Amino acid sequence: MAGGVNAAIVPCLKCAGAAHRTSEGQENDYYQCGECGFEFGIDWSYDGSPQTPCYPISEQDTIERREMAARVFGDVLAKNTSPHEQLIEKYRDVITRALPNHEAASELLKPEVIARFSDEELQKAIKRFTRLADAEAELKKMQDEALERISAKVMEEVQKTLDGFKDEL
Repeated sequence: MAGGVNAAIVPCLKCAGAAHRTSEGQENDYYQCGECGFEFGIDWSYDGSPQTPCYPISEQDTIERREMAARVFGDVLAKNTSPHEQLIEKYRDVITRALPNHEAASELLKPEVIARFSDEELQKAIKRFTRLADAEAELKKMQDEALERISAKVMEEVQKTLDGFKDEL
């Protein structure tokens, strides 16, 4: 058994859920995640067997592993996350959209802050910040349209002035 007794269950490389050993070798063990079904192997020959149980892991470690997996696996990860994790991702997206370049966003996106929210609180926050983001988008659209109208009026006045100068010459 390559990983030994402390490697019977390890964090999934894709979703950080519990992956159970499916076969053992001299240097490699093979695992399948009970949450997302991902199958993978670990070569224990490099560092040897772990001295402490590999699973469970801390919530912070779970978050970091999932963020790294998202960079590696991309959109596939979203399909295999728990409903709570999907809410957290929606929350992160809407905060980023509603509060771009705002210092409050960095505070609201801290893992220790997000960890305190229940699913219901996340859903409420998503709704509120979505309304804020939509209102800001509508305001920006109105500002752009107003600026366009003002620019057109200014250009019209400039053209009239130029036409006036041409007539005088």
